[in-house]
Amino acid sequence: MEAMVRFTAGLLCLGFVFCQSAYATDPVWSSRADMGSRGRFAAVTIGGTLYVMGGLIPPTGYGRADTQAYDPATDTWVSRANMKVDRAAPAAAAVGGRIYVVGGYDFPNTHKSAETYDPATDTWVRVADMSTPRAFPVVAAVNGKIYAIGGTTDAFGGGAVTTVEMYDPATDTWTPRAGTHGYHEGSGAAVVDGIIYVVGGWSSTTMEAYDPATDTWEIKAGIPTPRWEMGVATVNCLVYAVGGSTTILRDTVEVYDPQTGAWSVGSSLPSRRVDLAAAVIGCTIYALGGATPGASGYVGTNAAGAVAGENCACLPPPPPPPPYSGPVRVFPNPFQRGRAVRGTVKFDGIPAGAALRLYTVRGVRVWETESKGGSVEWDGKGLGGGPVSPGVYLWVADDRGKRQTGKLVVE
Repeated sequence: MEAMVRFTAGLLCLGFVFCQSAYATDPVWSSRADMGSRGRFAAVTIGGTLYVMGGLIPPTGYGRADTQAYDPATDTWVSRANMKVDRAAPAAAAVGGRIYVVGGYDFPNTHKSAETYDPATDTWVRVADMSTPRAFPVVAAVNGKIYAIGGTTDAFGGGAVTTVEMYDPATDTWTPRAGTHGYHEGSGAAVVDGIIYVVGGWSSTTMEAYDPATDTWEIKAGIPTPRWEMGVATVNCLVYAVGGSTTILRDTVEVYDPQTGAWSVGSSLPSRRVDLAAAVIGCTIYALGGATPGASGYVGTNAAGAVAGENCACLPPPPPPPPYSGPVRVFPNPFQRGRAVRGTVKFDGIPAGAALRLYTVRGVRVWETESKGGSVEWDGKGLGGGPVSPGVYLWVADDRGKRQTGKLVVE
């Protein structure tokens, strides 16, 4: 796999599983501000700010509780409040503007505890414990729920598990969910279109996909370069696996496309690393910290991989605009009992986003607005802010080319 050719056009497939596509978006890596040495930690982004927390204090088995925040606009790191619990190898996800950190270890204990961070107040609060202690788990959030997957119940002596738990922040409760097919400790996770993808790990070369809606797991094409303790992130609805280790430390970047089920090669990291974390802001993947060959302890390297794309956050397409549900109704009706309009006129039945315009009989536009949905009111004033002159006017409701028209008589 090390000798694979990178193509700038065309498509190369090996065994119908591993494909190098010209259409895979490729990160362009550059250096950003160092965060200070950190490895086996959690990273997550909220509102354009990247947060890292916890980690291992080498060469001991002890965890750490400190938190840092990174602002990409200023390329600076600042310290934030410490977690309640020292945690090496925890996992984290964001829901409702808060960060949730679960599991991890701190010699001699493996944690089942969890806590949440509020960036607005810079405070940590303990939440309900998981039923199972988990070090090296993976965590992902879908539809306001948090899923803690796999890991090991004993960070110092094995105990890998396939169990999965779902946390509901609204009720502060954990609920068992369907377990994985294989063991996943030291793995990575990403979410695309509401599906959780769990990649690699110490005991697994496979990738599994979990659908929370059906509570089912499906085995997918395994990562071409099996590894553990890597960084995994989602950009442009693609899953990026960066760095990690097998028998050697890796700078490998591989990209999975859920639509095709194929893996492709991305631009390698600037350095080989394991025990790192990955997070995304906008169209940029941040590969953070970890251990590099020859380094004493962990590093604080922050490599930013910019990815080209228009939907980097993998947001669903907006719903189509609602069609006209019926004719536009105007109150008061100037043609009932021969009355002309005075004061405010209300237009009903105009869908959100539709433009409402008023013209003179000569075609001069005198007023316009955009409907927010429901009723639109006109106060009799024109574009200049003064009242329009008495006379006959034509109104036009234009919903992306679908038009309705009518007349108004203004006294």
